Amino acid sequence: MKPRIILLISIACHLSHPLSATDAQVASSSDRRLIIDPSSMGIPIGKASLTVSPLDYRQQAYVGDYELKVSPLSFFSERGTLKFDAPDESIHKLAQGQPVDFHGKATNTGGHTSAVTGKMIPQRKGRGTVMFTIFTAIGRIEAKTSYRLSD
Repeated sequence: MKPRIILLISIACHLSHPLSATDAQVASSSDRRLIIDPSSMGIPIGKASLTVSPLDYRQQAYVGDYELKVSPLSFFSERGTLKFDAPDESIHKLAQGQPVDFHGKATNTGGHTSAVTGKMIPQRKGRGTVMFTIFTAIGRIEAKTSYRLSD
């Protein structure tokens, strides 16, 4: 009789606190890769093009590589690692369709670290617009492009 009571109590507790759809979306969002489309922008010395590899979710952050190409002055170009903080609260907001501000850093292959700030604005499930600013050796680079979450 006692095992049956424990089982019923366990079922009742589970039913009174079910995993909500948004909690499930948060879990699935954090398991997905963040893909940021390439972007380019005019800068005082020419043009900058930014390419970001698919970002993997690790320890409440999205991490990947970036390449910044500057023309015509290619010696200002750089590559490195990009890391955006992505706490559960932010992923939860994105899953609910709310814009999210983020902070992070870009570390180039020479070891120089630059601050990164931005905003993700969902437009439909798993997709939206991302705007971010990276402070580099050539100054402030602002990019606006699209993002998507991929399995």
